[in-house]
Amino acid sequence: MKLTTRLPLIITPLIALPLLLLGSVAYWELNQRSETRDVKQMFALLEQSGNQLEGDIANAKANAELFSSDQLLKEYLRSRTKPKRQALLRAPVNRKLAAIQAVYPEYLRVDLLFADGRRDIGRSVSSSSMPPPTPSADLMAGAALATAADHTVTALVLDPLRGEPVLQVLHKIDSEHMLDFGLSTHAQPSVMALTVSLQRSLQLLNNPPWAAGGLVLTDNLGSVLAASPGLALRSLLPVEHLSHGPLRPGSLVDERQNLGSHLHFSYQIRDELWLHAVLPKSTLFAASRNIGWMMLLLTLAAVLITPPLLYQLLKSNILKPIQRLNRALQQMQGGQSLVQIDTGRNDDELAELGKSFNSMNLELYRSGEKVRSLAFNDNLTGLPNRVMFGRSLKRALAEACRHGGQVALLYIDLDHFKNINDTLGHQVGDHLLTAVARLLVETLQTGNGGNDPLLSRLGGDEFAVLLSGSGVVTQSASVARRIIESVKQPLLLNDAQCYIGASVGIALYPEDGRDAEEMVRSADLAMYQAKRNGRNNFQWFSAAMGEQSKARADLTQRLHQARIQGSFELYFQPIIDSRTLHIVSLETLIRWYDPELGAISPDQFIPLAEESGQIIQIGAWVVEEACRQLARWRDEAGVLAVVGINISAVQLHKSDVAGLLRQTLARFDLRPQQIYIELTETAVLDGDRRVIETLNTLRNMGVKVALDDFGTGYSSLSYLQNLPIDILKVDRSFIAELDKKNNSVILSAIITLAHSLGMTVVAEGVEDQGQLAFLNGEGADLLQGYLFSRPQPADAIPALFQADLAGAFIAEPEPV
Repeated sequence: MKLTTRLPLIITPLIALPLLLLGSVAYWELNQRSETRDVKQMFALLEQSGNQLEGDIANAKANAELFSSDQLLKEYLRSRTKPKRQALLRAPVNRKLAAIQAVYPEYLRVDLLFADGRRDIGRSVSSSSMPPPTPSADLMAGAALATAADHTVTALVLDPLRGEPVLQVLHKIDSEHMLDFGLSTHAQPSVMALTVSLQRSLQLLNNPPWAAGGLVLTDNLGSVLAASPGLALRSLLPVEHLSHGPLRPGSLVDERQNLGSHLHFSYQIRDELWLHAVLPKSTLFAASRNIGWMMLLLTLAAVLITPPLLYQLLKSNILKPIQRLNRALQQMQGGQSLVQIDTGRNDDELAELGKSFNSMNLELYRSGEKVRSLAFNDNLTGLPNRVMFGRSLKRALAEACRHGGQVALLYIDLDHFKNINDTLGHQVGDHLLTAVARLLVETLQTGNGGNDPLLSRLGGDEFAVLLSGSGVVTQSASVARRIIESVKQPLLLNDAQCYIGASVGIALYPEDGRDAEEMVRSADLAMYQAKRNGRNNFQWFSAAMGEQSKARADLTQRLHQARIQGSFELYFQPIIDSRTLHIVSLETLIRWYDPELGAISPDQFIPLAEESGQIIQIGAWVVEEACRQLARWRDEAGVLAVVGINISAVQLHKSDVAGLLRQTLARFDLRPQQIYIELTETAVLDGDRRVIETLNTLRNMGVKVALDDFGTGYSSLSYLQNLPIDILKVDRSFIAELDKKNNSVILSAIITLAHSLGMTVVAEGVEDQGQLAFLNGEGADLLQGYLFSRPQPADAIPALFQADLAGAFIAEPEPV
């Protein structure tokens, strides 16, 4: 799942859940606060209405007492006779009562009653149809008023006409009270009665601020005295059920669960009077629910809006930079070399990552350029390397194929470069290659007939020149000659002059090859033919070279199969003491017979074995098989022979010859004196330190060293004194041509010099008595040739030794 999809799935719950939780907590908290506020407001309204009603009652009581002390009323009460009251004082008293109603319009009735409740005098408003109060029957209950401590009682009664409660206040004017006014004790007690409208005090009750519910006015028993319109309540629970403790006037009681779906709040106005608020919960807490819904809507809006906004913010600041980085990586994967990301002016971590990517990609681009340069250019000379040359050759061949042109390939190999590397060191060799590269570049810059040759270094000391265009046949020969002439000039390296040469092979398209591989192979074969022709020359490729190369490749493959299948066989040729003519030792010779090709000469397959590296395994097999034959002759025929084993120069340089001989001699229980090794001049010509150490190790073991085919190489006679050589074998060419000028003199000098160096001289190729007589006269120590014996198979050697013991060679052999 991509990050663009997964990120919203992660962000939404991470934001929505905390917001929902926060919204729920906020909703609960606001709801609680709203309910608390609503309850406080309800209590405040109840308290305000209750205080106003109580204030009206207190004012009415005070006015009743005040009115009772009026002077006119005193005169009226002092009158003992009814006529006097009615004739003289009733009219003024009525006017007085009318004046009171005028001042207090809420006083519906103002009456003066006898003690028994009979109305003495009074006044009422036209809208009031209430009869005057009767203390004894309604409120005073016999002696209640007489025993009241404050001489005043109040009561709420229902006005039948108005249908609303009114306040009745009765103030007792007894004889004692009359004394206060100077009346005699015989004054008749009376009662001041006020009927007061509570419309102003109960305005909130009649017009409640709620659409449902309202206010209820009850007594202690819960009897409804007055209620807001719409409340059809006959009674409420007695007051004692509203509280768990004693109540006092002004108390607030919150009994919310009393009426189920309604909330009930009570306020005690007086001991006998209660004001109640009865409201549906839905009405009272509508505001809190609205706040809750608003909070819920705000929370849902935040849940719906915040994740997209945050996602857009993350997309702009995180996803887009990551996408740009991903596209850049895809471009790199698609092969685009230099990719850069626009980081803008941002300085955050992603911008730093983008800058790091740009820096890394730039370094990779530069490194890639270096790698491409190293991949297509030679690190030492700066010339195009083998890979670049191969591509150029393929392009040139394709162009020539389309237009019918020609291409010439010159394959150059420096002569004797290995000697420079081995004698002067690889550092000097590298300087030589650099100097030759500069020399070849200068040579190819002139005289090219308008064509621009491509010079490349293929590796080691091998170079190649590619020519294309018109006249490449003539041009290639001219270029080859100039190259050979320039390279054979002495080069100054480390203040010493070095002489090398160059062998050049030339192949032409399309005659010598149809593709790049075939062209290179043809030019390479021509170059090796130039080396075989004496080096420092050039050769054209020919079909004969191809056939010869094919034959060599076939013979190399057959050689490999012969080594695996064990198709080789050892032959042994006796070496004779020149004085006694007895067998002294045997030279081991390898033979190979192929079922198809027949007998193959060692001169053919040994060079191939050295070139292919198979000479290491073949040489080890020769050592193993020669030692096995020595042990077999000893064990089966009692012949204690000495054999010489030919060791290749490659084998001497690349394998542990001393270790191999030591292990093999020990395995077959042979003495080191029964073995000596034969080396060619090329194996020891360069005087390699490791070769000299190996030869000294062999001599310390007791194994003698013979130098074979002496006189065919380039070594001087004086060079022999520096080599650990025991036996010097003179090449057969000197023996076969004794009659030629100076050969006998040279042979005599070689024998004399060898003896002076303490070496044993072996003359090879002795085939007639004249040669035998000359060699005996010159003092040759040992002789080898067909005059004595041809190479024999291993099974014939015991019989050969038996013939030697029988006197066939005239004398007993002497050990070497």
